[in-house]
Amino acid sequence: MKTLVLHSHAVFVSVHRWKLKVDDYPNRLHLEYPAKQLPFDSILVHNAGGSVSFEAVRFLSVHNVPIVHMDWDGRLIASTLPPGPIAGKLRVAQVQAYLSVEKRWSVAYALVGEKIAKTLDLLRFWKRYYPAIDLFAVEKEAKALRALKPTRDLRGGLMNVEGRVAQAYWNEFGKVVRECAPQLPFIGRRVPGISGSYGATDGVNSALNYGYGFLEAQCRVAIATTGLDWNLGFLHEAQDNATPLVYDLEELFRWLIDLSLIEVLRSGELSPRDFTTLPDYKVRLRPEGAKALVKRISENFNRSVAAKSGPRRYQTLLLENARRLERFIAGTNKRLDFSNRFEAENGAATAEVRAHLLVMSVEERKALGLSKTTAFYHRRAIQAGRPLRLYAKVREKMEARVLAG
Repeated sequence: MKTLVLHSHAVFVSVHRWKLKVDDYPNRLHLEYPAKQLPFDSILVHNAGGSVSFEAVRFLSVHNVPIVHMDWDGRLIASTLPPGPIAGKLRVAQVQAYLSVEKRWSVAYALVGEKIAKTLDLLRFWKRYYPAIDLFAVEKEAKALRALKPTRDLRGGLMNVEGRVAQAYWNEFGKVVRECAPQLPFIGRRVPGISGSYGATDGVNSALNYGYGFLEAQCRVAIATTGLDWNLGFLHEAQDNATPLVYDLEELFRWLIDLSLIEVLRSGELSPRDFTTLPDYKVRLRPEGAKALVKRISENFNRSVAAKSGPRRYQTLLLENARRLERFIAGTNKRLDFSNRFEAENGAATAEVRAHLLVMSVEERKALGLSKTTAFYHRRAIQAGRPLRLYAKVREKMEARVLAG
């Protein structure tokens, strides 16, 4: 996943001589991309001014590149998606699955089960660096989920468990934020007006809303590719002016947005200067901050993890999960499994670790178990701007030292 973020007040996208042109006049940026050689797979327009020509829309559609327009508060304003399959029989099967108590429960249960599993994985990962995290409440609800039995009233059991897990999770998430970014207050997630589309009153929630808005756009693309109807979900109720199936699919990857946000907060790529307060006291994410967050989210979605059929990127797994749902609804697969491997680090040294390696003392090097020669080549790679990977034990010790200041 590579996203071109446009946020200037005068940016123009057009086609000239079979090349896509992006002219960003305020930033004096003029780019050209030949057909079939685009270095990005989506375009995110962040509250920008300018225009996109009809020919450019056609060019991007041919290349399967969606254009996503997002407002400052993370709301998805509009999207231009490549054409999806015409799947009349699949739509009928989707309605039948929605009306079937057994099938709807199966889908909803699989969604909540995977969401809770990834919530636990993420908290356990963070606990290595933030010992104050308490897993008891979430682990308790994970056991409660396994004890549930199918019922017509999804909200009477399944949604109650999901809600209690969310409450416990956000309490622990707040501890992480206070540790890695104490300068940014985090009020909480379950406060009226905070997690909705009206804008957040603190920077962390503003960034979360924006990240989830970006995830929503990616889920729309995946669903459109399958031919499913995003107006009919299984966990989220059908309602006017909503896309429940998109929200369903989002639940499987919200953890990746949370992880990305903590990473940019910890690295200093996102700080108080990247937010501004509007006259109505809602907090807005500035364009450069949005660009940094989207960049980190894209990097994490490009992370390759082990899967049954071989290594897969999370972006590919997002589409595969939509395909799994499609096959289950169509009756091709009798069992539905959304589980994917959790991977919060790929061995690459973070920006903080790379910076610390450059100034590391001899005593620190010896304490980490690094030889003089290894440390030399590490510094050489960092200075040359090359990727640097460390053994897990060394990386964990380095990150702990960086966090300890």
